[in-house]
Amino acid sequence: MNGCPFCPPPRHRTIRRGLFVTTLCSDPRATDNHLLIVPNRHVVRFDQLNWLERLAISREQRRLIRIMLFSLSAPSWEAISGYDLWQKFEPTEPDGPVKVSHFHWHLIPRRKNDELAQLSRADFTRLSEEELQILLARYRPGWRRA
Repeated sequence: MNGCPFCPPPRHRTIRRGLFVTTLCSDPRATDNHLLIVPNRHVVRFDQLNWLERLAISREQRRLIRIMLFSLSAPSWEAISGYDLWQKFEPTEPDGPVKVSHFHWHLIPRRKNDELAQLSRADFTRLSEEELQILLARYRPGWRRA
């Protein structure tokens, strides 16, 4: 895809390239060891992936999580206590240094009381009963159709 920084994936940031998925070092990154799991075929949304691509992404996520939790928690590192695994779809935002219109997952190691934890604690509020009922009414019927 013209202008897509993942088409093809940059070799200098590639950790592993498989038949359906490539793992990259993220740049820019949210924290040390921030990785990107990118399908080799250009798609914009998760629902555009075929089942082989979804399976390959899932296996790559599992492999990387194990490496992150069991290999990177060496004495020379500050202990990795968990990870964030996420992706976002923001079609209204223009592409730029931190936004790419090529579906991908972020895998970010987490450490106790790291900067991301401190930032995220301030952002969450509890759902009111009314908000909960609105969400349930919105999503439950669609679940049955999907």
